[in-house]
Amino acid sequence: MSMKIKTAFAVLFLVSGQGLCRESTLSPDDLTVRAALPQQTVCSGAKSLTLELYVTNNSSRNVSISREWTREAVDYAVAYDVKEGFARHELFSVRSDPISGVRPERASVKLPVGSARRFETTLALDQDFFKKPAFYKARVHYWGTIAQPNGTPQEVQLPSNWFLFEVKACPVKASSSSASGGSF
Repeated sequence: MSMKIKTAFAVLFLVSGQGLCRESTLSPDDLTVRAALPQQTVCSGAKSLTLELYVTNNSSRNVSISREWTREAVDYAVAYDVKEGFARHELFSVRSDPISGVRPERASVKLPVGSARRFETTLALDQDFFKKPAFYKARVHYWGTIAQPNGTPQEVQLPSNWFLFEVKACPVKASSSSASGGSF
């Protein structure tokens, strides 16, 4: 084995071994963000989409997370274009919006081992990208801080699962004033 390869392995071992000597930190796999939609269909022209987020503690210890989590990005893709009858390769990303419905606080939320915390947020829908009836998929990326056992904050970045929703043309409801007959 050449000296350069031996040196590279020694440096790699030294750098990777540094984490073993420190107090254990959480990996991105220890927390997950799962996204769910209460309503999988929205009408074209809708300005927003309501999303439920479940932050789950998969680690072997209790975790305190900050309530100041920020939506770093939202990725959208067209899964299937209804009018064209095939997948349309279009992507759209939005960056840096705060989670709505959560007031910025310095307080932490404790997540016991195996538990999940539900948050609700609203995603703005770009009218140009979502103008055609289609099935779209999306995922959100969040970043925030968690408290280590010694109290020091650790920044984490978490992507959610991909979720699917449909944008469709909805019929316009007729006004009730054109109905004949009297009132009850």
